[in-house]
Amino acid sequence: MGNQIRLKPLLVNGLIINQQALLNAISKKFFYTLLSRGPTPRPSPSLEVE
Repeated sequence: MGNQIRLKPLLVNGLIINQQALLNAISKKFFYTLLSRGPTPRPSPSLEVE
């Protein structure tokens, strides 16, 4: 019983960290696509791969 209570916060922490990392990746990708579509489009190899 004690172990379960100790494990839960760790699990929730891991989920929150993963979610934040995912959000960071998505917002970065969105930011870069916005930049590449802007008035001065710069060729970026990371976007051309897709």
